[in-house]
Amino acid sequence: MKQFPMNGDERDAEAAGTVADVTDHIKGVLESAERAAAASIEQSRAEGARRVGEAKERAQELVDERRARISAISDDLLRQADAVQTRLAKLDDALAGAMEDLRGELGRLPEPPAGGDFEDDEEVTRDALRTRERHITPGAHARQRM
Repeated sequence: MKQFPMNGDERDAEAAGTVADVTDHIKGVLESAERAAAASIEQSRAEGARRVGEAKERAQELVDERRARISAISDDLLRQADAVQTRLAKLDDALAGAMEDLRGELGRLPEPPAGGDFEDDEEVTRDALRTRERHITPGAHARQRM
């Protein structure tokens, strides 16, 4: 087949066909790129949502752990406070008993004479020392009662 040179109209028609083919190809490439970009954006959103979900779960785990720890510590503090209150009540009872015993011992001391002097200072001193040793010495009474 022998080709003849094309005239101007034939060249314009062939160029128009080539431009149309190139335009269709470019449109296809752009559509494909848009679909790929949309898919990539959707994947990124899904990955971001997954990571945010994981971060929220971890944060909740940390909050739950902290709450459990605070609860255990506060329970321990309450137990300790109860023990302190119990111990203070026992000490208060022991002190009240010691005071009562001291009042009883003081009631047995001889009355001073009208002039204000005791006749036998040595006996009064011995009685006072015995009373102090039995009732005033720190812890003596508490050890006896507990």
